[in-house]
Amino acid sequence: MCGIVGATGKSKNIALSYAIITALLEETESRGSDATGYYAYNDDNTYNYFKLNVPATSFVRTAAWKDQQKYNFEHIIAHARMKTHGTELEAINNHPHISEDNLLAVVHNGIIMAYNSIANKNNINLLGECDSEILLKLVETIESTDEGVERIFKEMKHSMASMACLMVDLRKGHHFYAFRNSMNPICFIDLSQELGQYFFCSTEFIWKRALNKLNLDHLSKIPVQSVPAYEVWKIDENLKIEKFDMKEHQSLSMMSDDFPELNIRSWRERQLSGISSVDYMSDGNEDDEDQGPFGQEYDTTQEVDSKIAKIEEILHGISREMQARVFTKNRLSYESMSDELDIILAALGDILLEEGIDLDSDSI
Repeated sequence: MCGIVGATGKSKNIALSYAIITALLEETESRGSDATGYYAYNDDNTYNYFKLNVPATSFVRTAAWKDQQKYNFEHIIAHARMKTHGTELEAINNHPHISEDNLLAVVHNGIIMAYNSIANKNNINLLGECDSEILLKLVETIESTDEGVERIFKEMKHSMASMACLMVDLRKGHHFYAFRNSMNPICFIDLSQELGQYFFCSTEFIWKRALNKLNLDHLSKIPVQSVPAYEVWKIDENLKIEKFDMKEHQSLSMMSDDFPELNIRSWRERQLSGISSVDYMSDGNEDDEDQGPFGQEYDTTQEVDSKIAKIEEILHGISREMQARVFTKNRLSYESMSDELDIILAALGDILLEEGIDLDSDSI
């Protein structure tokens, strides 16, 4: 699991845009802390990029990132990495992945198990060991970016790959791309009226945390949308969105993007409306009424929604992690699989405990 953030459009308030993208990147560290990086194209026709094997909270204090606040970025993408393929100690393996002419850059959340086979099939020479590099090369090695993105979907269809991508393309015009398959999320926030920009991040929870950090409660009323699976969004410099349907290349994987319904939302409605009803985790005891999915009691809308967002973030995170491990099951011994599972469950347990949710190992 990694995290991606981005924005496109010329800002009406450079300082505020920089503050938002910084807060988003910091909050995205929860999805990966092995390395951080960014690529930006600015309205003075310059571009900046930098990546380093440090967590996002350290990265935003570097001179390179701080220097970006002088610019009005027209496009920016950034990444918080949890390493899978390729050591984070070598910059070539970290994100963004950038073309040799520096006019194409991509960040990716997901995993591509068959990346070497795809490279061999297409006569592509990979420079590093990171699976995500194949996404850049599939586009870079042909002239049309639109056809390159479709090429990605065609190759991913049979490769058991998960992906959510943001991409900047300066080869012909200035375009920003957002696309994903069914396994990884991308959230979209339209701040065109407020700031003249669109923002993207991995989850709504990250967006809300960033706004809270900056005391921008008025922006929390703006709807957070999801980029649909198997739909490519191509955004020009005037913020016009062109959409391409890629459902014909839908993955053959049996994996689903949706975590099993846990009745959390219906509990929310009961909690806020004051209607007493035994929740789905109850054993029927009246003392369990009006408690949360894990037995907690809450009084305010903010407390309820904050806990729901955190629980959903945990559930989706563990789902993505389990999917990534399933992809590698044919390459791991049963002992290795057990070790991987222990790591995942331990991490989940730590997060739940931080949130005051105490589950013993048997319950997990």
